[in-house]
Amino acid sequence: MTPLEQYRRAAERALALIEALSDQPSTDGENASAVAKRTLKDLIAQSVVRAERGDAADGAAAAASLSRTLVDGNGPRDPAHPLFAAFAELDSARAALRDTRGSSTDSDLSAALVRCVWRERAAIPGRHPENISDPDLAERVRVVIADLDAIRPGDDAEDLFAWSDREARAVAAKHAILDEEAIVALRALLSWQWR
Repeated sequence: MTPLEQYRRAAERALALIEALSDQPSTDGENASAVAKRTLKDLIAQSVVRAERGDAADGAAAAASLSRTLVDGNGPRDPAHPLFAAFAELDSARAALRDTRGSSTDSDLSAALVRCVWRERAAIPGRHPENISDPDLAERVRVVIADLDAIRPGDDAEDLFAWSDREARAVAAKHAILDEEAIVALRALLSWQWR
């Protein structure tokens, strides 16, 4: 089985598990878990398309990050969570794909940004520079976050998710080639700030 076939199979299993999750209405009447399921399914489907095109399938990392944020606050970090094994398999398949194609992403800066935005087991994005021990890396993260903080929503921000995604990707492209999980972290921080 090729790495792409392994990735497709892992994606199918993850999608089936997500579909099987029960929807839990929130107190304000909005079905947050249904939104999370739809978002995760879209991200995984997009990542498969990107993998088939020959791109690194970083949508898996984005899906894992979003599941941690949206599904139940712990998401696949908790081994008891039904998605834990599925996302572990998906991430392993993504890594195999990346190994066969190489990657030009700045993995150190990407990982540092994720650590800065997401406190352990936190469901809400924030700024946690204390999570970065390397001073040079901490300074690079500070510069990226400062650029993000300088952004103000305009007329194009009616769809907050789409606007924050565009802006996060623009900031990421300015500084380095960040992986998808880092871009998702920047997007989450920006959209939370201007929610």
